[in-house]
Amino acid sequence: MLLIMENTLTDEQPLAVYKTTVSIILSELIYLGVIALLGYVVFVIDVLWAQILLGVCIAFALWGCLLLLRHTKDRIIITPKQLTLSNIYSKTEQGKWSSTPEAVIPWNIIKDISSGFDINIYNRINIHKEILVTLYDETQYCIDSDLYDVFFLERKLNAFREEFRKKQ
Repeated sequence: MLLIMENTLTDEQPLAVYKTTVSIILSELIYLGVIALLGYVVFVIDVLWAQILLGVCIAFALWGCLLLLRHTKDRIIITPKQLTLSNIYSKTEQGKWSSTPEAVIPWNIIKDISSGFDINIYNRINIHKEILVTLYDETQYCIDSDLYDVFFLERKLNAFREEFRKKQ
């Protein structure tokens, strides 16, 4: 007996899942390479102040490496009903960005998905592209470019938004 099952798409089945795994692994490899290089230099040189300075640099690299590990389970899940973003930043009423564990956003309340460049010179010099998801109530969510390939993700999210907004 041959059983043929239809492949029906429900509203809860994910159409696309974007993970941070590849970017995390590549970043961790870079961190570990820098740590190994600095550790080698510490044992090669005989100047105490340079060894202490390199030890501090190794400690900061380890700290950055460990901070990045908390993003290993981050996902962007796209279903016909909603966009689910995990561990992103949302803009508060005071205009500051705060970490949000998860945001489940129906497609019909998304006003715009656009990109912008974040220039941060206060904490460290950092210029990177980010994706901003703006809702009709002016709530904004930020997808960090350190974790996802935002150059292609923005175009894909806009295509999904146009497709599913018309269906709702």
